[in-house]
Amino acid sequence: MIGLPNNILEYCQTVELTVKKSIFLEAMNRSKTGEELQPSK
Repeated sequence: MIGLPNNILEYCQTVELTVKKSIFLEAMNRSKTGEELQPSK
């Protein structure tokens, strides 16, 4: 039982990092498409 909280904390941190990476990559992709669309207008 003592090791369980540490595993949960590590899991939560990993999930948080994955979510932040996903949001960051999505934002990067959106900004790239936005830059591509602006000159064509």
